[in-house]
Formats: sequence, C-alpha cells, structure tokens
Amino acid sequence: MDPAGPGEPRDAASAAPAPAAAAPPPAAARGDSSSQPLLSHNEEPTPRYVSETAGTPPPTAVVEGVYPLQVLPSSSGAPAAAATAVPAADPHAGDDSPVPTTASSAGGATTATGHHNFEVIEIDHRRNVLLYRGDEAVESPNDILLTPEPMDARLGARQNGLSSDEASRKLSDAARAALDEVTSRIWADTPSWSTFFLRADLAITVLQIILIIAYLATGPTPATVDTPRMVTGGLGLELALLVALVAWNAFLFYSQVEAPTRQVLIRAKNAIDLLSRAGLNTVQEIKIPSVPSAPIVKVVRDGVVRSIPAVLLVEGDIVELHFGDLAPAACKYVYVTKHKPGAGDRPEYALDSGQGFRPTLFGVPPPQLMRLESQLNHGRFQFRLTATPVVPVLMSLAQARPRTVMTNQLLRLQAAAQRVILVLYILSLAVALVRHYVLGHGTALGMAVAAFSVVLPLVPLLVPTLYLLFRSFGNAHVSVLWEELQTSKTDYEDADEDEFDVEAPPPTKEVTLAKFDVLAQALRIDTSDLTESLGSITVLCFVDREGTLTEAFPSVDQIFVPPDAILDVGYTPDGRFVFEDRDWAAQMPLLKPLGLAWMCLTHCDLRKTEPHRNLAALHIHAHTKASRQTCLCPLARQIGFLGPPDYLVPVKEIFTLAPYHPSLDPLQDGVGEEDEGQAGSAAALGKSTARSMTSLAALRRRGTATSGPVAPSSSGGAIPEADEPGGSSSGDGPASHHHASHHHHGGEHDLLLEYDPYHAPADPSGPMVRTLPDYEFEVPFLHTMLLQDARSGHHQLISAGSVESILDVATDVWLGDDLVPLTDHQELAIVEWYWNTVMNDHQIVAYAYKPVLDAVTCFPGGSGGVGEDGADAFVYLEIPHQPGGGGGGGAVPRRGSAEELGAAGPAAPAPPGPPPIPEVRVAATTSGPLPALPDSVNEKKMKPLDDDDDDTRVPAEPASPTLADPAAAAVDAPPPPAFPARRRSQVRAINPVHGLTQNQIFLGLVAFAHEPKEDVCDAIEDIGLAGIRFVYFSPTNERQTKAFGERLGLDTGWNSCILLSTPSDPHASPMYMERTDIKARLPRGVDAIRAHLHDVDDIPLHVSLFAESSPASVAGMVRILQEHGEVVCAMGSTLNPANAGIFRAADLGVGVQPVPIKNTSPTARHVPPLALGSTLVSLPCPLVMHPDTSLYAFTQLVREARRLCRAARQGMILAAAGAGLMSLVQLAALAVLLPTWRAWLLMWVAWVLVPILGATYASNPHEPETMKEFTERNAEHVRDLRRFARYFVWRFAVPVVATVYCYGVALAAQLPAGESWEKVFTNAVPSVQAELVACTALVIFLCTASATMVHRTQPLWAYSPLRNRWWCVAVVIILAIHLAIVFVFAMPTLSALPWQFHAVVFGSLPVQVVIHEQIKKLDCRQWVRFQKRSKLEFNTRLGMHSPI
Repeated sequence: MDPAGPGEPRDAASAAPAPAAAAPPPAAARGDSSSQPLLSHNEEPTPRYVSETAGTPPPTAVVEGVYPLQVLPSSSGAPAAAATAVPAADPHAGDDSPVPTTASSAGGATTATGHHNFEVIEIDHRRNVLLYRGDEAVESPNDILLTPEPMDARLGARQNGLSSDEASRKLSDAARAALDEVTSRIWADTPSWSTFFLRADLAITVLQIILIIAYLATGPTPATVDTPRMVTGGLGLELALLVALVAWNAFLFYSQVEAPTRQVLIRAKNAIDLLSRAGLNTVQEIKIPSVPSAPIVKVVRDGVVRSIPAVLLVEGDIVELHFGDLAPAACKYVYVTKHKPGAGDRPEYALDSGQGFRPTLFGVPPPQLMRLESQLNHGRFQFRLTATPVVPVLMSLAQARPRTVMTNQLLRLQAAAQRVILVLYILSLAVALVRHYVLGHGTALGMAVAAFSVVLPLVPLLVPTLYLLFRSFGNAHVSVLWEELQTSKTDYEDADEDEFDVEAPPPTKEVTLAKFDVLAQALRIDTSDLTESLGSITVLCFVDREGTLTEAFPSVDQIFVPPDAILDVGYTPDGRFVFEDRDWAAQMPLLKPLGLAWMCLTHCDLRKTEPHRNLAALHIHAHTKASRQTCLCPLARQIGFLGPPDYLVPVKEIFTLAPYHPSLDPLQDGVGEEDEGQAGSAAALGKSTARSMTSLAALRRRGTATSGPVAPSSSGGAIPEADEPGGSSSGDGPASHHHASHHHHGGEHDLLLEYDPYHAPADPSGPMVRTLPDYEFEVPFLHTMLLQDARSGHHQLISAGSVESILDVATDVWLGDDLVPLTDHQELAIVEWYWNTVMNDHQIVAYAYKPVLDAVTCFPGGSGGVGEDGADAFVYLEIPHQPGGGGGGGAVPRRGSAEELGAAGPAAPAPPGPPPIPEVRVAATTSGPLPALPDSVNEKKMKPLDDDDDDTRVPAEPASPTLADPAAAAVDAPPPPAFPARRRSQVRAINPVHGLTQNQIFLGLVAFAHEPKEDVCDAIEDIGLAGIRFVYFSPTNERQTKAFGERLGLDTGWNSCILLSTPSDPHASPMYMERTDIKARLPRGVDAIRAHLHDVDDIPLHVSLFAESSPASVAGMVRILQEHGEVVCAMGSTLNPANAGIFRAADLGVGVQPVPIKNTSPTARHVPPLALGSTLVSLPCPLVMHPDTSLYAFTQLVREARRLCRAARQGMILAAAGAGLMSLVQLAALAVLLPTWRAWLLMWVAWVLVPILGATYASNPHEPETMKEFTERNAEHVRDLRRFARYFVWRFAVPVVATVYCYGVALAAQLPAGESWEKVFTNAVPSVQAELVACTALVIFLCTASATMVHRTQPLWAYSPLRNRWWCVAVVIILAIHLAIVFVFAMPTLSALPWQFHAVVFGSLPVQVVIHEQIKKLDCRQWVRFQKRSKLEFNTRLGMHSPI
C-alpha cells in the first residue's frame, strides 16, 4: 500500500523508485504470475515519470481495465528495463494497440536487441530507411526516430502506423478525388451561353454574316471600277474571317472557364502522378526545423517515426503529438495500454484540425489511466487521423478570385462600346438605306452590307485573343525574370546618390533574359492573371514570419545576468553575433558560466560557421519553441570558447517537463471562497506557487501598487491586485496581511494589462483566468546535462529551460564574484525583465548550474551509478499533477523550512524507502572568492579575449576555481532562520533523479527575437512609396504584434493595430491595450470591421498590423480589403497548409519556402517530402520564393509587371483609338456620300497593323518613377469616361478630316479627264486603288499617334519612342509594306494625285503631334492630382474617433 494514501502526493523519499542495485523479487525473476502486484485496484499508481534508464521498473503493474504484464530480466545482465515484456494473462490484445512488431517485420531487416544497441539497419532499399544507434537516431540527416521503447511493452504497445506504400496510395486517391471535385465545381460555375450571344456586337456580326450570304446568293454586282471577281473574293474573305472569328471567340469563351486554375490543376496532377509513380522519399535532405510556419509532424510509417509535412498525412495515419503541438487534422487519441474486454468503454479524446494539444484534454487532474498512459508515452502521444489534410488544401482551389483591375476596365469599356456600336450601326444603316432609296446608290442589300464597315473596326472580335496573348507573354516574361532574379548572386545596392534619399525607389539589379526562354514559356499558354495582379498590387500582406519575414530561428537579442546587467547582442552581415555594449568584457565573470552552458548543451556541428540548429532529444519528447533550437555556440566563441572543455565528459541528459505547471492552467476548480478570503495572507501565497507566471505578476504588483481588490490566481491561491508599497514579497510581514477593499483603482488595471494582457476581465474585480494562446503555449521544461570532471571525478549539472522551471529549482544566484541566496528582490528583477521581454515579442531561455559533490547513485549501470552501458541514454521526467500544490507540481515547502514548520506543524515520519538524495548547500560568505562554475576559460579551450580566431594562440589560464573543488564548497549549512533568507525550491522531488536537479544556481536569461531578414525593413519602406501598403497578420497579442512591427520599421502609435479575434474566441485578450488620452474606437473581429467601414470610417483599411489572427479571420480580412478596391498579395510559408485558403482568397499568392527545399525533377526516382508538401500548399501561388531571396527581388518583379501593364494599357488605348478613327472615317465617308472601304482592308489595319504597333510597347524602357507612383484601385473603374471621350475627339478630329479628304481626292483622281469631281459623290463608285491610297495616309497618321502614345503623360521629347527599337522596326516595316502596295497596285492613282494631297498628309502631322501633346498635358494634370490624392489617403490614419 502507498503510505501517502490514494491521491496524496508523496515526498521525495516515498516517491523515489527502488535503488538501481536492488534486485527484483524472486517471483518476478521466475516469471511467477502469482507474485503480489505493486498496485492493487483500489490504489492509485505512484507517479513514476522516469525513463527506464532512471531505475529498475516494477515487476508487474495492474491498472483497472489494463492487462497485467510481467517484465522478465535480461539474461545479459542489462537492466530489466531493456528486457522483453510478455503478457501474463489473457493473450488477446485490444483494438487500440496491436502487439508491436520487430524491425524485421516492418521492413525485413535484422532485429535490434537491447535499448541502446541499435546498429545501422537497412530496412528497405527502395525507401532508404535507416536506423542509427544512440543519438544518431535523432540527429541523423534522415531525421528518423525509433519507435516503441522496451518500457512501453509492459502494459501495451504503440502503433506501427501505415506502410509507406499504403500511405502514398491513400494520399494519391484522396488528392485525385479532391481534384475531380474541384474540376466539377469549376465547370458548374460555367456562365450561360446567353451571356456570349446576347451582345450587340455579336448580334450585329451574325446579322452581317447572314446579309453577306444573302448578297452573294442573289448575284447582283454593284457599279464599281473593280472586277467582279475582286468584289466577290473580297466579300468571301470577309465572310470567312467573320465566321472564323465568331467560332474562335466561342471556343475561347468555353475554354477560359477553367483558365484561371488550369495551370494549378496541371501542377497538382503532375505532383500526384509523380508520387504514385515514384513514391515518397523517406531520406530527409536537411534538418527540418520546428517552427509555426513549417508544421512538420512526426508520423509512424513502417514502424518508424518520420518527420514529414502535415499536408502529406492521410486518414488513418498515426501521428505523435506533444503537449503544445497543433493537430494537423481531426484526430483521436490512441491508447498505449491494452484494453481488457468487459472493462467498459474508455473515454474518447479528440482534437479538431488546428486545435492545440494541451494537458487539459485529459482533464485536470488526469484520470488514473491517463497518468499511466502519459508515463508510457514519454511525452509522445499517438493520435489517429480521421481526415486527410490535403483535401481542404485542394478544395480551396475552387474559390473564385476577384477580377483584376485591367479586366474590370476592359469590361467597363466593352459595356460602353456595346452601346456605341449599336447606335453607330443603326445610324449607318439608316444613312445607307436613305442613300439607296433617295439617291439610288447601289442595291438595298449591298448598302446594308456596306453599312457594317462603319462598326467593323469597333467589333471586339479580336480583343479576347489579344488580351490572352498579352497575358501569356506577360506571365512568361515575369516567370523567367523571377527565376533569373532568384538565381542571380548579385546583391541589391542603392546607388550612391540614393543611399540617403528617402524618396528613392527600390534598388534593382541587371539581369539578362534569354528570348528563347521567354518564348518557350509563352508557348505554354498561361493565361492566368499573374502579370495584371502584380502590376496592380496595393496591399502586400504576410501571414507568417518564421522563415518568411525572418529567419527560421530567432537570434539572440539581449542577455540578462544578475543582479541587473543587460547586454545587447547584434549580428554582423556575415551572421556572427557581436556584443553591442562597449564594456561587455566587464561582465566576463558572469558570461563565462553562460558560455560554458551554451557549449555543453549544444548538439550542433561546431565546425559550421553559418547559423545552425541546436538539436537535442528534448525535441523528440516535447514541443519546444524556436528559441530552444537556436544554437548559441557562435556567441560562446565570441566570448572566447573554441569548444566544450575536454575534461567535462557528458554522462546523462535529464529532461524534466511539467505539463500541469500552474503557469499553464486556468483557474482551478478547487479554489473556493475560503481561498479568496485569505488574499494577501502568507498561507494563500504559500498555496499558490510563486513560480507561476500569474503569481510572479502578483509579486510584481505587491511591490508597486496600492490597496485594491483581490482576484484568485490561476494556481489556486489569491492574487492581491494591490498592497501597501514596500510590502514583503515573500508573503510574510504586515504588508501581506493587509485587508482588501472592494473599490477599483485605475492604475491597477494598467499594471495588470502591462504584465498580463490575458487577464483584464470586463469586471476588474472579478476572477482573472490566464489562458495561454496556442502560439505561446509551451510546457515548462528543464534540460539538464550531467557532466563528470575527468580531473577530480566529481559531477556537475548544467541546466537550460523555461523561466518557470529554472526558478522552481534555483536557490542561489551567481553574481560574478559572489554566490548569494536568490532573494525575492532579485527574483523580482528577473521577473520584471522576463515579463517585459516576453510582452515585447521575445522568447526567453533561463540557465542554471549545480555542483554535485556526492556520488551519483540514482542511475542504473556500473560503478558510481553512471555506467557505460547507459552512458548514451537520457532520462525523461514528467512532473505529475499534485492536488495539494495548486494544480501542477506547485508550492510544496521543502521539509525543514519555516513555512512548513509554521503552517503544517510537525512533519510526519517518513515512510520506509530509499533515503532521499543529500542536499547540496554552498556556504555563503563574503570573504574571499566563492566557488564558481568552471570558468569559461580552461587551459585547453579558452583563449584571450583580445586574440583573433587563430586556434594556435596560447590559451589563457583559469581565472577562478571551480565549484567541483571539494575545498571550495561545504555540504553542511547552519539551520535556517525563522524567515529564510534563501528562496527555497517549490517543487517536491518525485524521485532521486528529480531530486538531483534541485537546488541549482541561477546564471542568467537569454532573450531571443525574430529579427527581419536582410533588406526586409528597407523594402517595406520602399514599397510604401509605390502605394503598396504592408500588412502583417500576427497570431500574437497586440503588444507583441506592435513590438515586432517596430522591428519591421512600422508605425506603432495610435490606430496602428487591430484585433481580428472576438472576445468570445478561445485564448483571446479581452480588450485593446491602447493608452491614449483620447480613446480611439477601433473595431474588433471581421464582422465588426465590415460594419465599421460601412458606418464609421475607413481606418481598418489603413492599418498595417492585425493581431490575434487566425487563418479564417485573415481570409475574411483579405476579402474586406478586396471589397474596398484593394488588390491584395498574400505571402506566406509553402509548408503551412493553413495558408492555402489565404493564398486562394488573395488576388495573388506568393509562397515563401521557410527552409531550403530541393526541387523535384519529373524523372526523380523518389519524391522528397518537403518538395511535395511545398508544391501542394503553394498550388494557388504562381510564384514561389526561395528562403534566401531578397524581398527586393519581388519589388523588382512588381516594377516589371507595372511596366508591362502600362504598356498593355497604352497598346489597348492605341487599338481603341485606331478603331475609333477608322469607324469615324467610314461614318464620315458614308455621310458625305462617299463609298465605304472594303471590309478586308479595315480588318488589315484594325486587326493586324494596329495590334503590332501596340505590341511593341512591351519593349518600352523603364520609367524612373514607376515605383514611386500609385496605381488605380480595383473600384470605380474608368469613372471619367466622358473625359477620355473628349480627349479622343480632340486628338483625332484632324486625322478624320484629313483621311476623308485624301480619300475623296484619290477617288477624284480616277475620274476621266474633264469630268467634274462632283461625280465622286453622285456616282459613289468604289475603287480599291483610292482606298489603298487613303488607307496609307491613315496608317501614317496612326504611326504618328503611336509615337505620342508610347507614354501616357510624359512628353515626346522626355520619353522618346526612339528608345524602343521594336517600335522603330515595326513602324518602318509597316510603312514600307503600305508604300510598296501602293506603288504596285495603285501607281496610276498615286501619280495622278494633286500636290494638295501630299500637303494635307504631311502638313497635318506637326499639327497632330501638337494636339496630342496638349491633350497629354491635360491628362498629366489629372494624373498628378490623382497621385497627390492617393498619397494623402495612403499616409493618413485619421478617423472619426482618432486623436487630433
């Protein structure tokens, strides 16, 4: 029986396991199932959260509903933990956990025996799966982990998961089914054919086709100087072209239904086909980081744990989750223990997709069965997926994106053109019929056919084709340029004259594009809206930061060393850490212990110079933040280390986790009114651990605030919101017994917000519940390395961990020249700095040290308790829930302290068991140097600080003795006083191994921050000049979001941050933290923002920071921005499946690879998981950015897209102007009784020559002001259409009159000698020669207009068309062709032309140029006014309730 009683925590002696040397009972050794079990059904199991390497396991264990299993001893003399486990009773296994298979059954390899005897075993040649021994199983490039540990087999087995082939097949089937569903949804949204045919231009064209057929069928020939064959051939050519173009447009209408997603679906199909053909490669090319932007999940495949992207998981996969991980998909917990039939149904624990896995899932306190499950899992809980993550990723492709700015402008112009075409056709048809019936010109059918020539140039039959050609060429040009920019090694550098110019555009670099590459890319016919969206971006938003905006791992920003020294740390351009303080060397006695800790606790390759990852087995058993993966050995080198000391030999690694720590739990159910009534008393503070973050905030408030109401703490005690100034922080003394009042003090609420933004309820006097968001949740941990000094044989402990865990075990503090007890005042300084840095978006790692002077006997093995057999093993400790300690291994005063003697009375006699570990106390004296941590110097590894990196220098001598020196330490200490001066450890030791980690010496804190990548801050500033607003969607709270925004260079004053969460959302902060004299009324949540924009002002559209965002709220905010005319480009990680919906919702998605990813070849033998996962998530993204690509590459791409879009607009304007010019010429000719031109001649000019001139604008040179001008928003398109109509009339009035005059003169030149020119109007006889001559004059006018339209606003002499060589070549060729045609086919007419003809043609050119330039000047004024108005709106955040 347990002497402590059921449910009661036991002290260190009773909780400790049997000594390592203790032999198992004879019955257990013989395998006798009748031996007395250690636990009975009416007893709770002793929480023995220690790895099998930490002690001998019990012979048998019985938990209700679980099979009793026997552990047989190893015949080789190894610890019993490594022995084989066999069932002792019913051999049937439950459905939850099948019997584990050996390595050979999983892959056909030989069986590995023993816990630490895994040799290199090849499981499958096809998948290249390898198992490594020892730490290499974790640290190997393959990143493969070992499956079930022998300890697990005592009560059950862990799942072996799916096979690789089965998982690949299920992934392929699910992806193909999703793609089929996406395709069907896309085709279900096909617009009706009525929208194609019910158009004025198409109806008129069809009518013209019918009229031509009827006219040819009747056979009458009109009066003409041309041969009948020429007339019939011309009409037949017109008929064929019209029919072909109508059919072609119908085909484009049908085929463009899936055009926006055609390339996406092709990429997805190719990726799935490659996976089905080659299979997934299980060999990892790189070290995969554990950061939020790259959710890599540990999944069990073929009995081996592999790390693969979350998007590659399938339904039925077994994944291993740690406390703090996010569920990659909907999943259910898989029990390790076998389920005994008839024992009743077990509770089902399930997680939704994206839900954080926390200890509260199993309840607080957890049930007895889950305590055993947690012990066997060692922090690695298995869940079975009930959904496939790739399905929602692919289904997001069915979402429709908004139309681009250019598309909407074209649709607006098309709608106006439909009305113009209809009016012109009716007018021309009426004039033609009047001429026939009144003047007798031609036949009625012939005049009706001729009337179509007026509207023929305006019929947009070729516009869709030209538009798609522009898209295909533009996308090809942008894609090739993007690849060249990413592969170019040239740095982006500002010009010397622009280095300090705040108005300078973003820098660029020169790259050369191969024309054949662009042509080959264009032949793929990518008609997506990539170029248009790039050229119209008004908002650039980031949805991730790790690996996108910043490096994957944070860098060191500050170091806190006691008592209150703070050192700022920076880094050089080559990535090396440097101390920014000039006198940092004065803190060398404090930095040396930290440097040694950094060297001893790293698992990186010390030969590397670039930033690299600190790997440890801790990542296998716990969810760790990115700060725990940042290696600090480069910073240790800066202090002077060349490596860890040779004489310090690593012996054991101990990982201690506290999943039920009070800092993680909300308000406990056991807190009653009696606890609230004890607010401010020593008993209340004693019940709540002073190490929880909430209690630490209370400790801060007790020293600064005044009296006020009391709120219960998260650890079960009470937190006085305000006490008398100067009150004792230890809970003793008069100040701590001050009675609470029931009024609210204004300053207390601000202080509460400053240190704990998750409290602050609507009623400040009510309870405060701390609920950590998922991004901040991390189980408090302690990573301890046990080292042995080869010189003296003594052991030393070096620990790193969370601040809560370090403060739980730290009793002393090292001040550089003195070792003193850790007092409340010193702890207050640590807590203040910790809170401030955390709330400023930092991650903190604490460090501690302890000398171990006695023999270590708590580990199994050889002599000294630390044998060679288990030297490469690690110990996993999990602090159980302690009901008496406030919910999580909380405030349990150590025996012998004044608190225990005064509050609990005489201590009960200790139950029989192994003696507790001796307490190590260090004599605190101020005379002479105190024993210290081994100096960061040692005679083999340390070098002088003023030396360079030459390893051949003579090392320096040690500066101080070590704590391992027995002469410098004392084991005994005087009895404690009534009020202890030293702060005691607050966590009860659960076994000797845990006790070994107690009573450590606090060394310092290191603050890590995510610093922006190179060029990010400058690029953010530069894109603002171009009218592109930078927006960052952050999952963190308001203060942390603003802190990161300050690093990005963003304005973080008032009206700078909006919360996307609602107060009802889980883990959401209750209110804004703005502290302005005039409160700004900012909305909160997507629905409130939409209502605010409708009813109040547009402040949310001008904000650059959005806090507490989720993927759903980000997508909702993106749609709100689009509803108000913004063109949004979303950038995020290509490994985060949650980004797929955001990428698709935005106008343009750009995926950023958070880590280097090797591209997949179509002929690859195996598909790398990272490459496949990145491809699937980035399917909505036409552009993917490498992790080392500068953000300036993207700005240069935007610059190129703007140039192409402006060129396309000018080309379309030229085409529209040319069509309008020809249409007015035909209408004027028809009105003045001249014959209209032949349709094929109009088609030649309108559909061939003018598009060629417009296409040459794609080669226009760059404008210096391109990235300093604002673009049009996607709203209220072509508002001033009447102004542009006036511009057209003014520009082309002279060419219309001149062309009609030249046409009449050419017709008159063909009259017989002596006939009056009036017969030209009375006879109205068409002549192809006269039409060719007049058409040549029209072409000259169009070439002149094209020269002035190269740029919209700049004058001809400022932006010369001669800089565009392709335009020059096109103009020369076009004029040469027309002159050659005229000289060949119309020479008689040309020779008969009077001099007035040439005078009008060439004399009007200067007049036309002057008119064009004057119109451009008027347009320039409007453009400048638009720029000023846009910049004013862009740079202001004044709203209805904003401060003035």
